[in-house]
Amino acid sequence: MFDDVNYLMISERETRSGYADIAMIVRPDRRKYKLPDVLIEFKFIRQLKDLKLTKQQILQKTDQELWELDKVKEKADEAEAQAMRYSADLKAEFGDVMQLKTFVVIAIGFERIVWRMVR
Repeated sequence: MFDDVNYLMISERETRSGYADIAMIVRPDRRKYKLPDVLIEFKFIRQLKDLKLTKQQILQKTDQELWELDKVKEKADEAEAQAMRYSADLKAEFGDVMQLKTFVVIAIGFERIVWRMVR
């Protein structure tokens, strides 16, 4: 996931409203290739007991079933709100040249991850 030829890779980038987990900003000399800028906001659910599921049950569920769990929804809503604020900050800083794609990624213990594009 580290592409420093096309992107400025920035971890925990400070914005006006907080710290974006990962921002991949297209380098000015690479904009001609129409690459998207990328913002990724991560959340981690440490305790599987918070989901009231066993490790085996988590592994057997589909991504859609996991997205429907209350704790996953809670973390996703939190990540999405942060990502939207950070993306607005990045667009204000870099201007209309940005073609920003924003994602949230939820890690469920070390067993699973689910992700979705926010914008």
